[in-house]
Amino acid sequence: MFGNYLRVAIRNLLNHRLYSAINIVGLAVGLAACILISLFVRDELSYDRQWAHADSLHRLNTTFAIPGREPFVTVVAQGPAKAALMDYFSEDIEAATRFTNFDAVVTYGDRTFNESIHFTDTETAAMFDLQVIDGDLSQALADNASLAVNRSFAIKHFGTEKAVGEVVSFNLYEIQRDYRIGAVFEDLPHNTVLDFQALAMIDEGDWVSRPFMFTQWFSVNNTVFFKLRDGASVNTINTRLDEFANHYIQIPHGTFSAEEVNASDFVTFSTQPITEIQLNPRGMGEMKPTGDKRTVAIFSAIAGLILFIACINFMNLSTSKATQRAREVALRKVMGARRGQLVTQFLGESILLAMIGLLLGLVIVELALPSYSEFLAKQLDLSYTDGVTLGILTALVAAVGLLGGVYPALVRSEEHT
Repeated sequence: MFGNYLRVAIRNLLNHRLYSAINIVGLAVGLAACILISLFVRDELSYDRQWAHADSLHRLNTTFAIPGREPFVTVVAQGPAKAALMDYFSEDIEAATRFTNFDAVVTYGDRTFNESIHFTDTETAAMFDLQVIDGDLSQALADNASLAVNRSFAIKHFGTEKAVGEVVSFNLYEIQRDYRIGAVFEDLPHNTVLDFQALAMIDEGDWVSRPFMFTQWFSVNNTVFFKLRDGASVNTINTRLDEFANHYIQIPHGTFSAEEVNASDFVTFSTQPITEIQLNPRGMGEMKPTGDKRTVAIFSAIAGLILFIACINFMNLSTSKATQRAREVALRKVMGARRGQLVTQFLGESILLAMIGLLLGLVIVELALPSYSEFLAKQLDLSYTDGVTLGILTALVAAVGLLGGVYPALVRSEEHT
């Protein structure tokens, strides 16, 4: 019976080429648009979920409430905050690290260039599982004369990713020394809020003439991340952040009023899971531009609307052809076919059209994807070996076939009853 249904379906497609082409192309364009938008939405939702400890990683944000001014909201924190977090929340926080960015003058051989260098703490190697290509990241970040660089940096300046052992001269404020390349790591994926190409250890002894960088509480220069201990809740930390501020920050008497005030009246902290940063930016100081959850919601709604319109068009075209198959329906009923069998046949034809439309839609997606990715400045791809992707595509075909074909199937099977 299935073979008969398939032969009839193919014969109808071939006998009504214009109708079939209009239906399939309409479905293909709708499905292609839906898939492309879904790739964008899925990418936005995937930010920083690749880290092994993603669910435990949080960032410390700072807000300054200065009298007479709008609150200054920033996603960076003070240099001493790292050690203070580890001390005050020792039962909840396992590790913490800082990132602060500088443009340094770097010399290699007879070439001198400016490069963005992020100073960080040794804990970065354990908190973020960067893919190391060459060398030892932990050792590199534990040495104040070593650099860890990404693949692009290594190839750009040394001509190879196997750059461990190469030496560059470093000139940044009072820091003037040779740095040895101690590790090379893979370029960061695009779907992370982190953005660095070279890492150097923070040695606070190098910054004694600039104490505002890492030792003062009224200067925010560091992106501070911390990792929760197993079983710890960030809510415990959130409820004590005002106490934390009052414990470590002293507001000089008479700075803002004649009365003694609490630090938490002027400096407040908040935490943010690393997986929520991309779609919920909270202030100034992000390492790179972020997204917006409203944009994702709008695009998701648009994708759903496009799919709905494609299904409606498909349904209308299928319904309009129902009367042309009245003779076939009548003949099948005379031969003993039940209504359920006819519904199954017409739904099968609908799903077959949806499958062909999906295949053509995937061709459109593959042709459009390079330009689409370039326009969005993202590395989008559609993996056909991913079980989740295959499941979604299968569900998409079934949904379009059933939603677009159920009403016409019921109408057709009702003919001449």
